[in-house]
Amino acid sequence: MFKKFRKSSKILSLILALIMVLGLTSTVFAAGEDQIIVDTSIPRDFRIMADGGETSYKTVTVKHAEGSQWPDDTKYTAYLNFTNSSIDLANVNVKVRYDSNLYNLEVNDELVNGSNIENIDFSKGYVNFTLINILDGREYRNYQINAGIEGTDVELLVTFNVKNATNWLRNASRDHKDYEKVENALQGFSKAQATPVTVKAGDTAMEALEKAAEQLDLELDGANQGYIRQINKRGYSGLREFDMTSQSGWMYKIDGIMPNVGASQCTINSSFESMEWGFTLNWGQDLGGAPW
Repeated sequence: MFKKFRKSSKILSLILALIMVLGLTSTVFAAGEDQIIVDTSIPRDFRIMADGGETSYKTVTVKHAEGSQWPDDTKYTAYLNFTNSSIDLANVNVKVRYDSNLYNLEVNDELVNGSNIENIDFSKGYVNFTLINILDGREYRNYQINAGIEGTDVELLVTFNVKNATNWLRNASRDHKDYEKVENALQGFSKAQATPVTVKAGDTAMEALEKAAEQLDLELDGANQGYIRQINKRGYSGLREFDMTSQSGWMYKIDGIMPNVGASQCTINSSFESMEWGFTLNWGQDLGGAPW
């Protein structure tokens, strides 16, 4: 469903998965000393259109603090919203605009020619449109594009995976500063592990999380600022970023795969069936994420 991490951006993709951004235009959020910039304007170098579909774009940039060991990272996504319920998402014809004198275009790693591209399969989720620099053959920019039919109900089973925190507690000393907090938090999660939610195609993974939290009486610390710091059952302690280790926090999977965009940039497709939120102790590797 989602293209696997490119080697040069594995860690940055994992960081983006930890940083959940709200869908506002040209907005900057502070996360510690880092900044998150969200832009929903139409890009200048690439456009995608389809008959009966309206395209929305979202660009999310993580700008790290001066002196950081990580370079800035930007993800580009777009969503085609169709109002005609008879559209076959497995067979969509699109028209693209880009400077063909500067770039070649690959769709899911296959070179395509011309501006009219037929039989694109959006039924399984995101499709990668990648601009390749003609001069040096390197990737210039990758657009992850999804599509859906407006008003379509999507049933998602949302689960919360706290196995890593549970295993940590079994082996931790009772004298550890986080021991009692984690113990109480896990008691809360034993009462809130899974719930089905109904969302609409085109909603975001963040919106699905908020709906699940409402149904399970969970509190999401930082969701209204666009950054998930902690999740807890109401009345209990929470599992918070940097609890237990310096590489801990919440990450998510869609149908068993960890997306390389934040939850507020990930649009729900009618093919989606499950979403798992897991607490990681090492940047997602213990959740099946790509190794560094």
